[in-house]
Amino acid sequence: MIPQIQIQQVFGQIGIRYSPAHWEIHTRQADLTIDAPAAELTIHTIPGRLDIDQTEAFADEGLRTPLEFSKHQAALARQAAAQGVADTADWGQRFLHIEQGDPLPQWVMRYRDHQRQFAPQLVPRPFSVKIHYQPGHVDIKAHVQPVRVSAVTHPVEVEFQPGSVHTYLARAPQLRVISPPMAALADVRA
Repeated sequence: MIPQIQIQQVFGQIGIRYSPAHWEIHTRQADLTIDAPAAELTIHTIPGRLDIDQTEAFADEGLRTPLEFSKHQAALARQAAAQGVADTADWGQRFLHIEQGDPLPQWVMRYRDHQRQFAPQLVPRPFSVKIHYQPGHVDIKAHVQPVRVSAVTHPVEVEFQPGSVHTYLARAPQLRVISPPMAALADVRA
């Protein structure tokens, strides 16, 4: 038998460790200013007009118009005032001469026959009162000011760490040579 040399080989192993790249991006919030001036509002009002004509209603009842009735009442009041002044002056003269025996109760009773005049209540016939209404007008004007927006931005801060690859020896390569025993070699020589 021929002696043989044995060779045992174990391959080496290389390990790879990978670290990914790292990004960080920072920015501060922008400073935002909004300026909105108040709107200018102008309101112009023209009032409505209401006309009520009762002339026909008073004429239907045989009455004077309110203006004519007021003038007539004023004339009667002036006449009553003048008569009252005259009566008072007359009674004053009598009062000075009490010794003449004028009785006081007659002076008081002079108002017994005083007549009061009242304006009669008027219930007009339908549609005899003319009513005309002219509506008013409201004019509104608004002047809106523009809104001003101002923004102050801040620079962006970027941090970057590149990725890395690390290699390492996971298992060292081995080569083992086993020689035949010496006795086996001696047999071969003989």
